[in-house]
Amino acid sequence: MIQTIKERVKQIALNHGVRTNQLRPSKLANWLCTYAAFRFGYELRPFNPHYPIIKPIDTNKVEILKDPEFHASLIACQNDTNLDDARLANIWAYAKLSGPGTMLEVGSWHGGGALHIANACPDRRMFVFDPFSDSQSFEALDGALDGSFTINQFTDTSEGYVRNLFASHNRKAEIVKGFFPASALNVNLGEVAFCHLDVDVYEATKNSLYYLADRLAKRSFVLLDDYRREAKGVDLAVDEFLRDHPRFRCFSLHPSQGVVFSLDLWA
Repeated sequence: MIQTIKERVKQIALNHGVRTNQLRPSKLANWLCTYAAFRFGYELRPFNPHYPIIKPIDTNKVEILKDPEFHASLIACQNDTNLDDARLANIWAYAKLSGPGTMLEVGSWHGGGALHIANACPDRRMFVFDPFSDSQSFEALDGALDGSFTINQFTDTSEGYVRNLFASHNRKAEIVKGFFPASALNVNLGEVAFCHLDVDVYEATKNSLYYLADRLAKRSFVLLDDYRREAKGVDLAVDEFLRDHPRFRCFSLHPSQGVVFSLDLWA
């Protein structure tokens, strides 16, 4: 009986392209559990016990998850972004909510997040900013504030890679190499309606926010990544920006984003 079950498990695995002779019993058991959960409408994922979810997120009837355009965009960008569905949903919603103006992603890596913005608002002018360096992801790191990141963490990318990604999905963007905001000094951005700011560390976040403050359009948003995610540099940069710009606000978004906006531009 046990042997029959083992053979059946192996056959199911083989039918789904899993080469069982290369899997240890524990790995095969993990695969079977994952497959069984999937057949019953569930998904198994690893979690960090230090950051537990007590009540799992209920996705039932969450309208954006059945939006065909949103779903298609997730599939298009999934291999070129580290952003999860929840953060991509926030980007999608706030990009669409923003008023007329230019769309930006600052800190783009493989360009998946930028493509997602372009998919949400295909008729807008789009800019993609990234160092695109093979040796240096950040212009400066603060040892006390930016400990979650390393100087060459996101160097496996290039302008050409992102340009090809956009072309393969029939989207257009102006791709700018260099550290923002210095890289934008000779670029005519116009008024910025939406910016996804994903630069991870203190100095880059602060410099970017101060640069954008006077260039934002009516009904504009700056959506920050890594906010309230133990990225002390990002949090401090936002606090200092808000202190010096009292008409701005930042609201925290689940799971690890913040949305910055000006009260004057939403009056």
